[in-house]
Amino acid sequence: MAFSTVLKYLDLTGVNISEATTWLQVKNNLPSLVDLHLSRCGLRLITSVDFVNFTSLRVLDLSGNNFNSFLPYWFSTTLQNMTRLRYLNLSSNNFNSTVPNWFTRFRNLEVLSIEDNLVREGMLPESLGKLCRLEEIYLSRNRFSGDIQQAFTGCISRSLPFLYLGSNKFSGQIPKNLGELSKLQERDLVDNNFSGPLPVSLGQLQELEYLVISLNLLEGSVSEAHFRNLSRLKILRANGNKLIFKPSRNWSPPFQLRGLSLRTWQLGLKFPIWIKHMRHLNYLSLARMGIVDAVPAWFWTSTSQLSNNAWHKNMLEILNLRSNSLSGEIPDCWMTWPLIRVLRLDANRLTGKMLSSILTGRIPEWINRLSNLVVFNLRLNEFQGNIPPKLCHLSSLQTLDMAGNNLSGRIPRCFNNFSMMAGKQRPTDQIYYSTEDTFGGVPDSQFLVLKGRFNEYSNILQFVLTLDLSDNSLSGSIPVEVTRIVQVQALNLSRNSLTGSIPDSIGGMVLLESLNVSRNQLSGEIP
Repeated sequence: MAFSTVLKYLDLTGVNISEATTWLQVKNNLPSLVDLHLSRCGLRLITSVDFVNFTSLRVLDLSGNNFNSFLPYWFSTTLQNMTRLRYLNLSSNNFNSTVPNWFTRFRNLEVLSIEDNLVREGMLPESLGKLCRLEEIYLSRNRFSGDIQQAFTGCISRSLPFLYLGSNKFSGQIPKNLGELSKLQERDLVDNNFSGPLPVSLGQLQELEYLVISLNLLEGSVSEAHFRNLSRLKILRANGNKLIFKPSRNWSPPFQLRGLSLRTWQLGLKFPIWIKHMRHLNYLSLARMGIVDAVPAWFWTSTSQLSNNAWHKNMLEILNLRSNSLSGEIPDCWMTWPLIRVLRLDANRLTGKMLSSILTGRIPEWINRLSNLVVFNLRLNEFQGNIPPKLCHLSSLQTLDMAGNNLSGRIPRCFNNFSMMAGKQRPTDQIYYSTEDTFGGVPDSQFLVLKGRFNEYSNILQFVLTLDLSDNSLSGSIPVEVTRIVQVQALNLSRNSLTGSIPDSIGGMVLLESLNVSRNQLSGEIP
């Protein structure tokens, strides 16, 4: 590689230069270079060079090269002298090293990213707090451990808007001086071992827009004071903790959220009325919260004249209310949910004649508004009646689970109209469920009954297609059309009253990993 000695900006992102064994020496011949981007270039980590002249650099991006190595000697000596550096990205390289204390020499550093490495278990250096200009820290998916209190004291607390520490082994309490990070806009502490109460100083973070504290060991009470000044908050994910929040009945949140997920929190036995004030929600998860109440009418039905405190569902894409003791009948409300893509109402006590507004009578003109529905889970409720053929107009379904209800009648002969399941349409590329609950994912994981056990699919739901009608009172034969949904990986028709034989064409379901037709009245030979 030959470049001009006056070159200041070089971006080779995504260019395969894995055979270039002299890329370090080339940099020594570019004394004026300021910005160097070598992300995802397939670089080999060279260990035979003693010194590389990186002192002119202000931006260095070596991310995504998967060096899978310890930091070589030249790397340490070179980085220590890069005092002009403002942006450093070493993420996704599998560096199996500790974070050296000489990072504090980067007094001009504004962005530090070492995500997705194998950083050895150890505490963050306390000297991190001396990087007074640091605005963005990305340390997620490593093996950091210990307390974070000391690392975020000092001048760093006055400048830091973005802090990502997710999927490590940090422990101890979330620092009580949290409120001193006055510029904080996004904070991600997901999947660590933080314990104890949520500090009340959280309510001082007036700039905060994004807060993720899911999958920790937090416990104790949360008060209205925790949210007092969070008027800019847009995303709140706090799944998997043992926090208690019981605001006054007339509490009006100071924020308008786009995403809210509080799975396993305790909000009391009553359905939280303050949800009514959330007018712009894209997703909502109140799963496994111990709510024992009828779902209020305002939740299901929208108003034609939306006031400032009216519940507005028209933007909702993901709704998860599973595993409570919610009761009542779902009314005729579906034309007010045009964007819904994931609907999980399983493991409640909801009733009704199988959502008659969608599934019976003349096809409503607005049925195509539900064409984006990907996950439809009504498992373990008290729905009754037939499964009408109109269900088959929900052609984008990847997961249909109606197990454990009181459904009767025959299985519709139109299931091959499920385009994705039949292989007529490409499965969605979007990821709806993530056990890590990270930004860009969706709050809860999708549990599927597969091979006689509960499996949890995370990050790959777009490739998992399932149909479960088990534990109902369905009768008649298994329609041959069911065997034409050839992309399905799990088919469960067990514990019904099905008769006849298993269709020979079931052999065409070549992706089928789990088939359960037990506890029926089937006869004949096994195909």
